[in-house]
Amino acid sequence: MRKLYAFAVCITMLFALCSCSNRQPQKLMQDASVETSGLALYCFDGEKTTVKWIFQEQENKIVSDINKLKAYPVDAAAIPDIKLPCYGLEISDSKGEEISLTYSNGYWLDKNGSVYKAKYDLEKIFKEAESETTADFDGGIDLPNSWILGQRDVRFYSKAGDMKSEKEGMSISFVSYSADVVTVKLKNTSSQEVVTGEYFTLQRQIDGIWYKIPPREKMIFHDIGYSLEAGQEIEFKCDLKLYGDLPQGLYRVEKEGIVAEFEKQ
Repeated sequence: MRKLYAFAVCITMLFALCSCSNRQPQKLMQDASVETSGLALYCFDGEKTTVKWIFQEQENKIVSDINKLKAYPVDAAAIPDIKLPCYGLEISDSKGEEISLTYSNGYWLDKNGSVYKAKYDLEKIFKEAESETTADFDGGIDLPNSWILGQRDVRFYSKAGDMKSEKEGMSISFVSYSADVVTVKLKNTSSQEVVTGEYFTLQRQIDGIWYKIPPREKMIFHDIGYSLEAGQEIEFKCDLKLYGDLPQGLYRVEKEGIVAEFEKQ
């Protein structure tokens, strides 16, 4: 496994071209819609990500406090070492789009790659937050902006493990890859009808280990079921545009717990 790079190194390498000409303080959650959306609080400790969902008075207070911060844009090179744990916040704005922030040691990263400086005790907020619903996830793939951080630090991804191209009753195979679209073929190898959908995930091999990698934004799939009779095949086009400019290497499309491998030249 690759060594864990400092959060600062990730940002420095990724955002060296970040424009920081606007030195006015920013309201990081100015457009957050607390009336129509809950607030998700995240903590990534290097091994797992814990999520708490916050509503009503707690949510209003956190959003209000963050908007009172004097968050100044900073050059990536000015950021000191930032250590784990990292924290995150996610909430919808008035247009239904996600506001995604990652925080550690006084520095904030948004989903566009902009970096801001503003001290806030998010560790205390996370520990004291009361939530009826919490969840734990392996790795850091569920942390906001993991699509940025994981490009330099695989611990912001999740290991995929050994997976096959077939299972009882179904197989998958690679067909083609062009213009950010991977075409795969599913086949019903059983003697009965099976149903499948459009959902898929993407995996990447890094230093011989397969990892699940996140898209830049949450992907939305049509809730459609496709029926396959015994022996029938069907092709699916998997659009990878939301994964950004993927580097060269080996990848796998995962559907129904089975994978089709392909290479990006």
